[in-house]
Amino acid sequence: MVTLVAFVMFSGGLSVDAGFFPSKTVFSQKQQEALSLAKSHDYTQALKTYTLYNKGEKWAIIGKASPEDQKRGVLHVVAFDPNDPKKDVYVNIQIPKNGQVQFAFSTPKISHKNGFVILMDGSGSYKLTFAESFLNPTYMAPSTDKAMVDLAKKITKDKKTPLDKSKAIFYWVTQNIAYDWNKGQAKIYNATETLKNKKAQCTGYSNLVAALHRAVGIEASVVYGQKMEHVWNEIYIGDKTYFVDATWGAGYADKKGKFIKKYNPNYYSSTLWKSHKKDEVWCF
Repeated sequence: MVTLVAFVMFSGGLSVDAGFFPSKTVFSQKQQEALSLAKSHDYTQALKTYTLYNKGEKWAIIGKASPEDQKRGVLHVVAFDPNDPKKDVYVNIQIPKNGQVQFAFSTPKISHKNGFVILMDGSGSYKLTFAESFLNPTYMAPSTDKAMVDLAKKITKDKKTPLDKSKAIFYWVTQNIAYDWNKGQAKIYNATETLKNKKAQCTGYSNLVAALHRAVGIEASVVYGQKMEHVWNEIYIGDKTYFVDATWGAGYADKKGKFIKKYNPNYYSSTLWKSHKKDEVWCF
């Protein structure tokens, strides 16, 4: 039997009941169908299916519960390896009163590129993402590099609270990084390249914002809105999520492709802007 390593990703008193489903659990017909689909390897009809990529990853289900989900009070999730049911991990996620689901779990024995997560029920807006990367360094956001740490400390030196530090980072990036129009062609920059070149597109802005936040111990994710083809950040402070778009906060490109620097503080917000779509969004 697999021992589930479960933890709350953010502070805020989220109540969880993690582990294998108790024998007394009564599944609805939809839940039974979802589990049957998972076990039969027919993922096309499952409510929501995610592919796991690495053994032992720590994952998180995050999102906003629907009124129906809040009334039921729980989401059922199963992570499974089609080749070995003994490695399966079952999770009950208790939905808090505010409806904000932020729950992390691990898949300690599921093989590389051979596992799936099935969200068995729930009509809210949920997504699966990496839990650890909100603070950990990555190639795209190398937050432990000396130059990155030194800069982050310099920017936030006189700031007292995490929110003040976060806003200072947002302001610094918007003031010091120009938009690289590149004739309208997409270019992907990691945080180090963005810092070196002092110009970037949305990926570079967002990777730098994430790296600087993580360098001073503030959780930050890079969010890709697939349908709108744009990248921004989510910043996690306490039990609050802040939406940060340093690209649009820095200015805009005119019709001739010239970058017009114009700071817009509204792109640091506690609510998601109407212009940004949450459909098919992934965090890294």
